Amino acid sequence: MIVFITLFIRGENNIKEGYKTGWNLLVFLLILSPMVGFFLGHMGYYYSLVNYRSSLIQIVLITYCLPLVLVTLVSPIIFKDKINLGIILGLILTLIGIVLTVICNPNYKINY
Repeated sequence: MIVFITLFIRGENNIKEGYKTGWNLLVFLLILSPMVGFFLGHMGYYYSLVNYRSSLIQIVLITYCLPLVLVTLVSPIIFKDKINLGIILGLILTLIGIVLTVICNPNYKINY
């Protein structure tokens, strides 16, 4: 994505010509990029699980709830979805649940 955006901004990205000449490369990159992203994401996840055992609940909770929060916040911008009361209530309950789970963890230390 960074390379594509850089070429697009510089005006060197010609999609029609690239489609004709580099179709195989495009297909290869479309197949390879999710695999690399999946691999790197899971390596980071497993690294955090192994090295931060005291924060296991927080790691799992944030890993599985963060995409929900991000999709809820970004979908009105990209897809022009409307946010209704149910979505707002679900988002608030999710964030309250994350905060309560993190704060009520016995390993969480509050410094006053």
